[in-house]
Amino acid sequence: MIIKPQWSILTVGDGDLSFSRSLFSHFNPHKLTATVLDSVDELTHKYGNDNLAFLKQNDCEVITEFDVTRSESIDQLSPCYDVVIFQFPLVPNFSSQQQFIQQTQFDDIKLSVNTLNRRLLRLFLKHSFNSLLSESGAQLAYISSKDVKPYIEWDIEYSLTQGLKTQISDIHFVGSTPFDIKQLPGYKIRNVDRDKHVKDTESLTYVWTTRDNRQAAFERIPSLTPPPELFGENGCDICHAGPFITEAERHNHLVGKKHKRMAEYDEQWRNYLTWSRC
Repeated sequence: MIIKPQWSILTVGDGDLSFSRSLFSHFNPHKLTATVLDSVDELTHKYGNDNLAFLKQNDCEVITEFDVTRSESIDQLSPCYDVVIFQFPLVPNFSSQQQFIQQTQFDDIKLSVNTLNRRLLRLFLKHSFNSLLSESGAQLAYISSKDVKPYIEWDIEYSLTQGLKTQISDIHFVGSTPFDIKQLPGYKIRNVDRDKHVKDTESLTYVWTTRDNRQAAFERIPSLTPPPELFGENGCDICHAGPFITEAERHNHLVGKKHKRMAEYDEQWRNYLTWSRC
C-alpha cells in the first residue's frame, strides 16, 4: 500500500482502529481521519479504548457511527483528502430475520447479500469522489479485499462503477497491488460484528482514480497490476475468463457452476442498478 507523508488520509469502517493507528505510526501522513460504524460504547466494549485514545492523543480525528452509505455521515466531512481507504469491507451481519427482510426485500426487487456488498462499495466510491477527495489532491480510493469467496464474487474491478459518474470526472479503476500486512505492524483484520482476528490470506488493494488522473496514479503507484483483460465475445467478461480457443471450451465454461453463479450475481446487480438508479 502506497502512502505518502504529505497526503491527507481518511479511513472508512476501521473496526478496532488498529489500521488507522498503524497507518499513523508507520507512514506519518499529513492528516489522518478515522471512521468506524460502531458507537463509542460499542467500540470500547468490543476492542477496548487503546487505539481510540492513541489517535486522539495524536490529534487524529475519529468519527464514530459513520456509515459510508448515508449522506448524513458523509456531510460531516469536507473534500480535503488525498486518499480514502476501505479495508476489507463486508456488510454487517443481520441481527434478525426481520432486519434481513427490511434490508433486502422491497415491493419491486429482492436484494441478495452479494448485491448489498457491491452496493456498499459502489456508494463508498461514489461518495469518495463526490464529497471526500480534494480536487487538487492525489484523488485515490483504495479498497483492500481478500482473494477468496465471497469477496472474489463481487467483480470489484468492473461492476462497481458501471454507469457511475461523479461531480469531478468518471471514476476509473487503474489496477491492484498485493496487500502486505507486514507494512502495518499491530494491524488486526477483524470480522464484521465480531472481536475475533481474521486469518491472514492473500489480499489485494484495488485502486481507483478519476479518468483524467490515471497517468498520475500509475506514477504514484508503480507496482500496480493493470485490470484483468476483457475478451468480449471471445471470452466471458462476467468471470474474467478467456479467450476461448474452441466452441467446446466456451460451452464447458458457460455450463459450469462458477459461471452460472456469477451470471446470477451479475443479473441481480444489473437489476439493482436499474431499480435504484444509484
